[in-house]
Amino acid sequence: MSLRAMLLLLLACVVVPLVALFSVGITLQLQDAEQTAQRESRNLAGPVAARLEERFQSLIFAQQLMQSVSVLPAQTLDDVSLVRERGCNAFLGRQASGLNVTRPVFNAVQDIKGRTICANVPPLPRNERVVNADRAYHRDLIANRTIGIGEVTIGRITNEPGIHIATPLRPNSDGSFNAYLVAAVDFAQVGEELAALPRPAGVVVLVTDRAGRIGAHSDDPGMVNTLLDADLFATFGDNPEGIRQTRMISGVPSIVAFNRITVTGRLVGYVVVIYPYTVVRGDTITFLVWVSIFFVIGIIAVLGLVYWGSTRFLLHPIRQLQATTQAIAHGDLSARPHVQTSTTELGQLALAIDQMASSLETERRETAVAQEQALAASQAELAAQARYLAAARESEALREQIIQEQQALLHELSSPIIPLMERVVVVPLIGSLREHRFVQIRDTVLTYFDHARIQVLLLDVTGVREIGDGVTQALIDLLNTIRLLGVRVVITGVQPAMAQAFVASGINLQDFVARSTLQAGIDYVLGKKV
Repeated sequence: MSLRAMLLLLLACVVVPLVALFSVGITLQLQDAEQTAQRESRNLAGPVAARLEERFQSLIFAQQLMQSVSVLPAQTLDDVSLVRERGCNAFLGRQASGLNVTRPVFNAVQDIKGRTICANVPPLPRNERVVNADRAYHRDLIANRTIGIGEVTIGRITNEPGIHIATPLRPNSDGSFNAYLVAAVDFAQVGEELAALPRPAGVVVLVTDRAGRIGAHSDDPGMVNTLLDADLFATFGDNPEGIRQTRMISGVPSIVAFNRITVTGRLVGYVVVIYPYTVVRGDTITFLVWVSIFFVIGIIAVLGLVYWGSTRFLLHPIRQLQATTQAIAHGDLSARPHVQTSTTELGQLALAIDQMASSLETERRETAVAQEQALAASQAELAAQARYLAAARESEALREQIIQEQQALLHELSSPIIPLMERVVVVPLIGSLREHRFVQIRDTVLTYFDHARIQVLLLDVTGVREIGDGVTQALIDLLNTIRLLGVRVVITGVQPAMAQAFVASGINLQDFVARSTLQAGIDYVLGKKV
């Protein structure tokens, strides 16, 4: 298995279970939190509804009062005397005391116009209108002649919000009635009781009437007499209790639990528990934090293990390979990578580098031997060439010397100056007289005459086979120059061809002595006794 595959397998074996554990833990925690919230919501809503039903049930004593209100006349209650009014108040107090009805239950007798006749606690002013009942309230009273249940209203009997219940008092023989007995629950004190309920922070408990109007709120009294969310309230329907999830309450997703409040089977209102998901997820967030911590620790451990593994099995071999390749690049072919395993890609690479270095080292040794042999052969060849060149240079120098000697000899032979006697010299000319040769002869003669005191020159042209163009005049010019130096010139051995050349050139030889042979010229000189 390759190193990459091992690292990936190790990472997958650790990270995948951690991610799965993380996801499953969050899911289970959320489910448990929702179930806990639903259970706590039911545990809150149920007892509160039971207590409120018990309290509303105490209002049914009005039916019992109807059986014993004999002190009240049948005529219109407008004529009841102050004594009778006080008796009514006392009667209500006694009846409430006998039925264990305590605050915040209030009772009063009112006429059909809503004027108070008498009340228990606190006594209300006579003839004060405090009812202002809603239509459903009057409809129940007038149509059914039974208990009428109103909605949450402020100021029906007290100046506090409450739900009132009314029942006809001593109906007439024709079924009509002149007064009714009114009772109400003070929701201000109910709100205080709700606020005192043990519940998680952020969980709200409230009581509404049957129309969804809030009568008591555990956290915000300012919400009293406002309507619950219509869409949420519509889901309650005829259910005695229930759970609604992910309802938006004030823009916050929440779990909502509700319980009906009934009196003698008739709906009075609801107890509603609002459990925001921010509270539901509070423990989940804590759990998530711990799981995240363990997850991060696990990831760090995995990364540490991967780092150690990569350093041990990847980076260290790579550094060895790098050092080996650098050494080989600098010429150290004896360097070898010390990688332990050959089963991974790096091991295969190290083996290949080792083989390459061995091959290069062997090739370099063979190349060095071949170079030494080639160098020895080259040196031998160079030595031979050097000897050859030395011999060639020596031969060339000898040749040059011979050439120079020959040239000097030829020069001497081409223009020899032969002293015949004191102050008499003979210059014999032979061969062809070309311009360049004549120049040498002229220079030689003039140089000689510059250093020697000569009086007679015998110029023998017997051996001249050919004379070049322009040389004839140059020869005469040379002779004239010699004559100007005070030297007498005797020309000997002039051949017919040369004589014709002189004549053709218009040269006059009358100023010179001419003899046919050198001997004749010598005799002439000797005869002259110069």
